[in-house]
Amino acid sequence: MPDKSDKWVEKPHLFAALNDMSDAASRRMCTWYWSTIAAPGQSWLEVGRERIRNLPDGTSYHSNWHVAERHGQTVGALFGFSIPEPFDRVDLTQMEPQLRPMIELEMIAQGSWLLQAISLFQEHRGKGLGPILIDKACGAARTAGASAHRIAG
Repeated sequence: MPDKSDKWVEKPHLFAALNDMSDAASRRMCTWYWSTIAAPGQSWLEVGRERIRNLPDGTSYHSNWHVAERHGQTVGALFGFSIPEPFDRVDLTQMEPQLRPMIELEMIAQGSWLLQAISLFQEHRGKGLGPILIDKACGAARTAGASAHRIAG
């Protein structure tokens, strides 16, 4: 159950944890993608951390993340971002088939704030923290200027 020690923090030094949460939330899509763009000798993990740390134009950049802590311990996080309208058109046939559904979703969501990933570490699940993450996402969307939200499943 949530308690008074629960808080939301922005901590750019949590790149490894954000990397793990992003990969878990994407059902290992990040592992696959980051391994395809890794330089020779570079691990997918290193690519993910570097993108989160240093790629301000990337959606997974650390400023798009909201980290949840409980009793000083990272328990989960979410990230989302505003999709511009109009959305920059891309030729889906020129990209890997595994990436097409994500880009199609972004095209549909243009003009919206998109919750891209939400994750709790396994040991913190089932403790009532999920609804707090969703509330935080809704607040982030409002802060970004979204006037309404909807959840599609």
